[in-house]
Amino acid sequence: MHKTRARPAVGGIRLPAFSLILLLSAVPALCQTAYHLPYIADGASGGRISRTSIVLANVGSKTANAVVTWTNDDGTPRTVGLVDIGRVSTTAVTIPPGAVRQIRTDGSGDGSAGAATVKAETHLGVSVVLSVSDASGTPIGESVVEAPEILTISRLVLDSTAGANTGFALLNPGTGAAAISATLLDSTGAKVQNTSFKLGPGGRLEAWAGSDLFPGMGELRGAIEIASSAPVAALAMRRASSSPAGVLFPVADPSSRRMKFFLPLIADGPSSGARLTTLLLVTNLGADPADVRVVFMRDDGSPLPLALSGNDAGSAFAAQLAPGASAVWETSGPGEYATGSAVIQSNQPLGVAAALRAYDEQGAVIAENGLAESRPVGLSLLPVDFASAQTAGVAAYNPTTQPITLTLTLLDSEGTSLATSQLGPVSPRGRLVGRIADLFPDAAGNGTALRIGSGGPLEGAVSVAAIREMQAGGSFASSGASALIVTGAGLTLRPTLDSSRSATALIGAAGGALSLTDAKGTKFTLTIPPKSLFGSETIRMTALTRLDGLPGGGPLSAGVQLEPDGLALFEPATLLIESPTPLPENAIPLGWHGTGKGAYVNLIHPDPKQLVLMLSHFSGAGIGGGSVTSLLITIADMIDLQNSIIASQFMRARQLPSGPAADAALQQAFDAIKQAFYNAIEPFMRLAMSSGDLNVLRCAMQYVYGYSRQLQLLGMGAGETGNPDPELNEIDAAIRKFQTDAMRLADQLLQRRCTERRDPVAYLDVLAFARLKSLLGLPVGTIAEETRGCYPTLQLEVSSRLELKGPQSTNVGTVTAKVPLQGELDKYEVNQVSDPSKDLYASYTFSGGALGAYTATMAVPSLPAGCSITVSGTPATYKVIQRQLENQSRIKYKFFSKYEPTAVTHRGQQLCSFCPVFDKVTDRIEVLVDPGTPKDGAITTCPSNTTFSSLDWWWAAWATLQSTTTVAGDLTFVTAWQPLPSGEILATKELNRSATITGGTVSEKSTFKLVGVQQ
Repeated sequence: MHKTRARPAVGGIRLPAFSLILLLSAVPALCQTAYHLPYIADGASGGRISRTSIVLANVGSKTANAVVTWTNDDGTPRTVGLVDIGRVSTTAVTIPPGAVRQIRTDGSGDGSAGAATVKAETHLGVSVVLSVSDASGTPIGESVVEAPEILTISRLVLDSTAGANTGFALLNPGTGAAAISATLLDSTGAKVQNTSFKLGPGGRLEAWAGSDLFPGMGELRGAIEIASSAPVAALAMRRASSSPAGVLFPVADPSSRRMKFFLPLIADGPSSGARLTTLLLVTNLGADPADVRVVFMRDDGSPLPLALSGNDAGSAFAAQLAPGASAVWETSGPGEYATGSAVIQSNQPLGVAAALRAYDEQGAVIAENGLAESRPVGLSLLPVDFASAQTAGVAAYNPTTQPITLTLTLLDSEGTSLATSQLGPVSPRGRLVGRIADLFPDAAGNGTALRIGSGGPLEGAVSVAAIREMQAGGSFASSGASALIVTGAGLTLRPTLDSSRSATALIGAAGGALSLTDAKGTKFTLTIPPKSLFGSETIRMTALTRLDGLPGGGPLSAGVQLEPDGLALFEPATLLIESPTPLPENAIPLGWHGTGKGAYVNLIHPDPKQLVLMLSHFSGAGIGGGSVTSLLITIADMIDLQNSIIASQFMRARQLPSGPAADAALQQAFDAIKQAFYNAIEPFMRLAMSSGDLNVLRCAMQYVYGYSRQLQLLGMGAGETGNPDPELNEIDAAIRKFQTDAMRLADQLLQRRCTERRDPVAYLDVLAFARLKSLLGLPVGTIAEETRGCYPTLQLEVSSRLELKGPQSTNVGTVTAKVPLQGELDKYEVNQVSDPSKDLYASYTFSGGALGAYTATMAVPSLPAGCSITVSGTPATYKVIQRQLENQSRIKYKFFSKYEPTAVTHRGQQLCSFCPVFDKVTDRIEVLVDPGTPKDGAITTCPSNTTFSSLDWWWAAWATLQSTTTVAGDLTFVTAWQPLPSGEILATKELNRSATITGGTVSEKSTFKLVGVQQ
C-alpha cells in the first residue's frame, strides 16, 4: 500500500515514468494474411501529440515477409513519417521466427488519422499502439489493441456520461461499397435510434456517437451495434472531454462464445496528484440473461475489497444483464491506493473492455488508459521497448489452483535467446509483477522481446500483461500477451501388427463389443456404445507385437490397432486393458493417427479398479512410453494437445496415493479441463459460428460434443451430483447452447442453398444434419420440414432407337424425350437413427411424364414397281413411374462418417488434424420407364391406289424386348447407371439389346441421362 500523493508501485515495485512497453494480443482470424488497422493517428492536434506504432510479431516457426500500406480515408496512398525510416506510403519488413518489428510514426503529421493494412505470406501477430503525449512530450495516455477481425456485425459499449464520448473507426477492405447501419441501444439492449451510411471500397471513417451519429442523444450508457453488408474492420474509440488523450478498444464480436475474462492488473485509489479508478465495459452477447460476476484479488490471491458502481466495498460482485444489455462499472476503493487483478465471468458470452481513469482534485478526468484483458496461455510472446527497461514491468496472474513459476527468455532482434530469468512462484489465483531491469540486469538493453512460459504443457497457463506508467496522475496502461503458435513436429509411432491375433465384428447404431488376447496374455475389450456409429461398420482390432518411436524410449506394454482408420465416434468407445502382470506406473495411455503419424494421450476412465481408455476416434491405442513431456511437446494440434494434458493430469492423480498430493493433482486435472475449453473448444465454437462454412460447423460440433461427453463420463457434466467445480456447469451449458445455435445456423445456410441457389443436391446435406441432430439429442423436425424447398430438380433425357428387321420390311424408329421429374425422400428411411439397415441409406424417389418426339422410317425391298411408302410417327407420353411392386425410380445414397485429412486453423493455430465429416456415395440409381405407345402412319401410294395403315410396331418391338426382364408389359427397369462426380449430368446409362422374333430380329440402342436442373 502507498500513501496519498506517493508514486504508485505496481505489485510492490515502484515504477517512475517510463516509455513504451508492448505486448501482442491474440492473432487475427482463420488463414488471414491481411490485417486491417482502421485507426492510425500521428501529429499534434487539440493540445495533444499522437503517435501510432504497428507491432509485428512472428509467432510461427518460419521467417515472415510483410508489407505495410498506409492509406487515407478514401483509400488512396497516405504518406507518413516513420522513426528511423522517413516519409513513406509503404513499408516492407522481414521478421525471423520469434522476432518482433515495431514500426513507429514520428509525430510529424497533422494530427489526423488514417488507416494501414499489413499483408504477409505467413501468420503474424499484429497490434496497433496509440500513444498520446501533451505539448511538452509527456506521456498522458496509451492503449494497445490487436488488429481486428473483419466482421459484418460488431458491438461496442457506449458511455456519454460525465463528459465521455464514444465512437468507432471503420475500414472497408473489400472491392465494393459496404452499406453500414449503426443502431443505438440503451443499457437494457432496447433500440433507441438508427442511422445508416455507405463506406466505399478501401474507405475509412471515424464517427463519434454524440456529435456525428446520434446528435442530441444526451447522457447515455448503452451500446452501438454496427451491421454491414460486407465485412469491415472496426475499433472502438473513447475520449473524455477534460482529457486530451483518447483510448482505443476492441469491438465485441456477437459470434464470440467467451464467458471468462482476466485483467492481470487493475488499480484504485489516490495516486500522484490524482485518484485512479478501474472502468469495466461489459455487454451481454448471448440470447439469454447473463449472470455476471466480478472478483477482485490481491497479489497473494486473497480478496481485494473495492466498491463497484455504488455498491458497498467487497471483493465479489454479481449483476444480471438482459440479452443485448450493456453496463459501465467503475471501482471506488476504500481510500488507500491498491493494485490487484480482476476476473469477469458469466454464464453467457460477453464482450469486455477495461480502462484506468485518473481524476484530478475537482473530479475531472485527466487521463484514460487501456487495461489489458489477457487470455491465459502456456507460452506467449512479449514485445518490449528495452530502452525503457529500467522502468518497464510485467504482470502475471495465475488462474489455476496450483503455484506456477514462469520462465522468461530474452530474445534479440532475430528471435535468438540471450538470457533467461524466472518470475514466481505465482500463488494460486494470485499475481506477481517484475521489472525488466531486475529480471535482466545485464542484458536488457540488447533485447527486443520476451518469451514467457509456465514450465511446460502440464504446468498450467497464465494471464500476462505489460505495464507502462503515465506521468499524468501516476496512471498507467497495460497490454495483453499473445500465444505463440504451437508447432510441434509431430511424433510418428511405428506399430508392428500380430495378424494372428485379431478380432472382427460388424457393429451398427445399437453398439457392440469385441475382444482379443495378445501374445503376452493381455486381454483387450473394445466396447462401442449405442449411437456411437453413423451406420454399420466392420470393426477390426489387431494386437501389436511392438511399437517403435515411443517418447522417452520407453517400451510398449500393450497395444492394439483399430480399424477402419480415422473412424469418428459420436459416443466415446472404451478399451478395457487387463494385463496378467502390473503395468509400469509411468506408462502413457497412448493414441495415434493412421499408421502412427500424430501421437497423443488418451483419457483414462477415473475408476481406479480397472484400466479403461476412452476413445473418441480410431486408430491406435495402447500403454507404453516413458516421458509425457517428450510426447506433449510434439503435438501441434491444439485439441489433441489439450486432451492429452487432461489425460496426463488424470493419469498423474491416479498414480498418487490418497492424500493432499493426489487432491492437488486432481485439481490440476480440473484446471486442465477448463483450460481446454478456453484454449481450444471456445475458439472452435467462435470460428464455426463466424465462418459460415458447413464443413467447419460440422467439424466443430463433433469435437465440441466429444468434449461435452468427456465431462459427462468424468461425472462433471451439467447437473452432475458432486460436481467439483460449478464453472464446469456453465461450460457444459454453453456447449449445449452452441450445439443448438450451430444447428440453427446450419439450417439457415442449407435453406439458403435450397431456396436461393436451388442447389440440386443440397437436400443431402440437410439430411446429414438431420441425422446429426438425432445423434446429438437435438430436436429433429419432420423430413418435410428439414428439406422444405430443397428437393433437387431433375430431368430424364432419353433417346431410344429401335430397329425391327423382318422378311418383308425394315422399320427404324427413334423416341426422344425430356421428362421433368418431381419426387420425395422415403420417409421411413430417414426419420430414425436406430436401425442400421435403414439408417445407413436414404432414397429420393421420383416420377414424371412428358410428350416425347417420334420419328420413323420403313424400307420395303419387295415394294411393287411404281409404288412408294411415306411413314409418319405420332408421339406418345414418355413416363417415369415412381413405384410398381418392388421396383421404384430412385437415387439411393449411402451415408458414412470419416476423417478428412484437412487441418482447421484459427488465428494461426491448428485446432485439429482431421475433421470428422459425413460423406455420401451414390449406392444405386434405378429408373422405371414407360415409353407410351407411339403410332406409325404408313401411306402406300401406287399407280392404281393409295392405302393408309396405322401401326404400333415400335411399341410391339419394345414390349418384345421387355420379355427378358422381370418387369411385365412394356415397362423397363433401367438399373446399373454410371454416376458422374460433377456437372449437370448426374448419371448415364446405355441399353444395347436385341432379340430374335419369328422371321426376323429386333434391336435397341437407348441412351439415358439423369440431369440436375438449376432453377
